Amino acid sequence: MLDDIDNSAKHQYMDYAEELARSITSDDKQLNCLIKENLFTCLQSQEKWHSYLKNVDKASEYLQELIFIDPFDSVAYAANAFFSMSKNDMFDCRKYFEKAYLLGPPGVGMHLYYYAKSSEGQLPVNDIITLYEKAFEFDKDSVSPLLELLHWHDKNGEKIKMKSCANILISDNQLCSQLDQDEIAWIKNLRGS
Repeated sequence: MLDDIDNSAKHQYMDYAEELARSITSDDKQLNCLIKENLFTCLQSQEKWHSYLKNVDKASEYLQELIFIDPFDSVAYAANAFFSMSKNDMFDCRKYFEKAYLLGPPGVGMHLYYYAKSSEGQLPVNDIITLYEKAFEFDKDSVSPLLELLHWHDKNGEKIKMKSCANILISDNQLCSQLDQDEIAWIKNLRGS
């Protein structure tokens, strides 16, 4: 249905939704929390819309406003981090992911993973490995931190740690189900070496 609507009409709807979200006010503190959440969600949608339109400056403005609305919401920092990553701005990406994971849930494991990923080449290898270990501790169902640990342990010649990661990946059905056949073959090969 939305595909039948041209972009200018979509743009008008998005702007109207934002106008409505910004116009709602209340003296009630509890209701104000809901009003802020509604505006927050609207601005997230606006950022995605402007990113889709390649209007990077406007998308960035919406992302910064998310932080202004709620400077203690890790989601706002993560959104800014992914936006920075899409622009290949790894300095800001790293800074935002660090803040996101320090603020806590939701997504702590994912934020730690991407903080580690964006810190490669900027932090000592042992710090990177520690971050990937923490990421896995926060999210035991995520295969990405273990794959990175496997890579780093293999690269550093740490065979015992490498085999330990490989064993976890292959023996845990939830984790193994996330791997493709090439990854499974690679891991089994490392485990056997």
